[in-house]
Amino acid sequence: QARIKFWEEAVDKMYKPTGEAMPDNPIVLELHEAVKKHNLTKSFLKRLLQSRELRLMKSFCMTTNDLLKYTEDSVSCVYYLSLEGCGIKNVHADHAASHLGKAQGIANTLRSLALATETRSVFLPQEVLMKHGISQEQIIRKQDSKGSRDAVFEIASEANSQLQKARELTSSVPKKARVVLLPAAAIATYLERLRRVDFRVFDESLRKRNNTLPISIFWNNLCRKY
Repeated sequence: QARIKFWEEAVDKMYKPTGEAMPDNPIVLELHEAVKKHNLTKSFLKRLLQSRELRLMKSFCMTTNDLLKYTEDSVSCVYYLSLEGCGIKNVHADHAASHLGKAQGIANTLRSLALATETRSVFLPQEVLMKHGISQEQIIRKQDSKGSRDAVFEIASEANSQLQKARELTSSVPKKARVVLLPAAAIATYLERLRRVDFRVFDESLRKRNNTLPISIFWNNLCRKY
């Protein structure tokens, strides 16, 4: 909480016209330079901080819409800022970034379940777990069952839907912006690997390094897609 407060105050100072002195922190100073150079949108930074604070306060979310809101704030905003940093102002790029951020956020949430035993945090929609007769404790104990696989399938399907929506916009997204969206390859690869193990989210194979991912990213960049 104290750290969040520090960053909220630092961000506020960055946008004050009076030119207040920044905290003597290298990350703050670099971010301040980026804000001035690229005219980064303050609300995106604020939403990042708010999403982090929410995650510290809550270990679960109630609905799929809650998860989508969280991933929009915590991941999509990073893409928005990256686009601004590249000097890209394009509604189609922003739209694609919104979908891609949600897909990445959901994929990250599924991947984080491997650490659920240590963190005792299961940030999956409770409505989905209840629908399939699964409790948070079963996830924390890494209990594999048809219900858990069905729940993971439903959540992963939402991630895949968001990914496909982002990719459907490829032709409308400026070529320069597509480079920012290249992480789509990593998301697609993870979701495919999850499908191959029948959505057993704790399968050890999912934790192994994917040596072909750099090639996929290179190829997508070469083909001007993401």
